[in-house]
Amino acid sequence: MKAKWMDDPRIRTVSPEKLKVMILLMEQAKGKTPEEFLPILLKTSQSLEKAGMTFTPAETELIIDVIKEDMSPAEKQKLAFLQSLMKKH
Repeated sequence: MKAKWMDDPRIRTVSPEKLKVMILLMEQAKGKTPEEFLPILLKTSQSLEKAGMTFTPAETELIIDVIKEDMSPAEKQKLAFLQSLMKKH
């Protein structure tokens, strides 16, 4: 069954190679807390870099938006805080 996020219009601009990585990332991140999710995202981004690719800001935003759907309000707030810390560095 196709995941709901696959219908997001932002998916249309993602290359097939990155889409495969995003699908794996979404599967790994499902049900994770922000603390558990961010290291997975960072490790995946590093793997992409080694392959000569990176997630665009729009792709990263899509990933985070999808992951946030299953989070509680407190977890969403925590994720927003962690994102703000990452942007400062």
